[in-house]
Amino acid sequence: MHQPAHRKFLRIHLDFHRSKANICNIFDLTIFFKTTLSIRGLNESIRTLHHVSEKSASDRANLHPSPLKITLP
Repeated sequence: MHQPAHRKFLRIHLDFHRSKANICNIFDLTIFFKTTLSIRGLNESIRTLHHVSEKSASDRANLHPSPLKITLP
């Protein structure tokens, strides 16, 4: 079963004090969470950008349904 993040960190922290465990574990955990959050944020950004680009494309189509014709005298 998956442990909650704070418990996992606490266990690593306690292990470190008890037996001078590898401090890299704590850094790995921090990097893991930062990466996970970054990926989530990136997914949100991509979805937002995709939505915005679709919307602006449809807006452009509505604004300019036909090519602009300029007639010179």
